[in-house]
Amino acid sequence: MNSFDLLNLLDEIKMKRKVMIDSAIENGLTNERTIQYSQELDELIVAYQKARQTSWQPENGSAIFLTNWRKGRTTINRERLAVSSAI
Repeated sequence: MNSFDLLNLLDEIKMKRKVMIDSAIENGLTNERTIQYSQELDELIVAYQKARQTSWQPENGSAIFLTNWRKGRTTINRERLAVSSAI
């Protein structure tokens, strides 16, 4: 899997997380649909982690790209987490 595929998988994870959160707000945490979205999100996360492990090789230029991309995303995610925690 190349870096473009990994980025697409991350986008899917973000979208599924939003759908799950919206469902939890609207229907509750124990709602069958919310649980289904949560399970689908778990599957996407596991797929991403496995794909990242297989693409993480020194001769693979995508590894350097993903490392730099992740550093930038971590900062943004920490800021978002701080804002959402404050709400």
